[in-house]
Amino acid sequence: MHSKKRKPGFYIEVGCPGCGGELEVEENFFVTTCSHCGSVLRLVMPDCPTAYLAPKTLAKREIRFNLDRYLKKRSLPLTDADLQIKAVYYPFWKIDSLLLKVRNRVHRRVILAETEYQSEVTTETEKTDIAVVPYSLTLRAGPALDGVPDSLGVRGDVVKLVPFSEEHVASGFDSLPVVRSWDKVRSNLGRSLATVDEIEQAAFGDNLTEMFNPVFSLVFFPFYIVESYREGYRRFVVDGASARILQLQAAEGSVAGSDGDHVDSADELLTPSMVFENAASVMSVEMTEEPEEEAGGPRVEFGRLDIEFHRCTTCGVDLPDEKSYLYVCKNCQEIKTVERTPLPVNQIYRIAARGKNPDSMFPFWALKMPNPVAAKLQRMLGGIHRSERIVVPAFRTRNFEALYRLARRISAAYPQLELTPVEAFDRNFTPVSVSMSEAFALAEIVIYRRQVAMVAEGISGMPARESVIPVQADLFYAPFHPESYFFVDSVLGNITFEKNVLA
Repeated sequence: MHSKKRKPGFYIEVGCPGCGGELEVEENFFVTTCSHCGSVLRLVMPDCPTAYLAPKTLAKREIRFNLDRYLKKRSLPLTDADLQIKAVYYPFWKIDSLLLKVRNRVHRRVILAETEYQSEVTTETEKTDIAVVPYSLTLRAGPALDGVPDSLGVRGDVVKLVPFSEEHVASGFDSLPVVRSWDKVRSNLGRSLATVDEIEQAAFGDNLTEMFNPVFSLVFFPFYIVESYREGYRRFVVDGASARILQLQAAEGSVAGSDGDHVDSADELLTPSMVFENAASVMSVEMTEEPEEEAGGPRVEFGRLDIEFHRCTTCGVDLPDEKSYLYVCKNCQEIKTVERTPLPVNQIYRIAARGKNPDSMFPFWALKMPNPVAAKLQRMLGGIHRSERIVVPAFRTRNFEALYRLARRISAAYPQLELTPVEAFDRNFTPVSVSMSEAFALAEIVIYRRQVAMVAEGISGMPARESVIPVQADLFYAPFHPESYFFVDSVLGNITFEKNVLA
């Protein structure tokens, strides 16, 4: 919804197609209501990567003042009146994904002496830590431009984006072409991730770092390239959004960064690097060098997001104002999805509750696997009842480990559940906030996470990563009721998850 409150992370400013009013929305929002005209709206993402633009906040007339303040603070000669300024929007790839990290560590424990005749005892235990965490980074997408960083890094001060379009490009700015395709960036990421395991040395065995479900988008960021000829030639690179001085290069080749420290050459300051930010840690990884693509070569195509009215495509009635990937129209009773699903959804099912407690209906994707994969699943997931499906929650959770545990439990119990078609929805039905495509990716991580755990337990050797391609996908709702700090399923009474993991 429309709000003047500054949001954390990236957010997008768009216009309402009904009244033209300004909206500020999260990048991953589905549905919102315009605070000006009350229209129910939906964000429509293109099939190819979406492009955004970060508006400039530093005006051209303010550049000289900022430069002189920067130079005076460092006792350097000030600029002359005749500065040569080039304004550009430079493209960066923004990549959001999940990272599976396997770290083999030795945990040391010191047991203190109980009496003066006993010495301290130190025990060492080998332990394999497995974690799946959010993973975000930005990488250069345009042609080589001296002084422009290879990554935007972690920016908490500049977060607002607008959809990329010619009308949003500020007057006097040139937008540089995208010359590094996302396919090439993806292949380089695989090589770069391998270096993480070398940086974080394993105490035993081998560490493992795998990336899942990367989502690519483009961010065009404003920069000023400034040249001054007072006291010899000097070149500056200025961040057009935060007004920070990124590079000062003098005629003799010395370079200073935004912190004022001088180095001998631009190569030392601008070492190609990537910043990986996730819930567990921040890692710097050296980027694999590759020949620069020609700026005059084929340009990378990118898509443009759109805002449209959130209505049933059959009868035109407004769909529910809630964040969901799947809806049932109250007027014509047809199933409507807001994504192009890999497999059709012809029917929604539910499990009848047997308990007396008030139930909340939580959605799950049941993905039927082809026979060879199904046989592997049965061995991995265990349980008395053998299942040919892997079941993953269709609602958001705060951490992957909670999702992993719930997916294993309900996948093993799935053959015991009796499904019937949903006849009507009420307020107890939780929205479907995980799309079918995301469910495929989550299923792949769940399977791989279990295989890695089996390796750590000595049950099997290192697995080969395989894509999850189900032959059928069904959506069903299961009843859960609250008990203390948990939700407990109302049919079997043994499938639980913590209340605080709901996103």
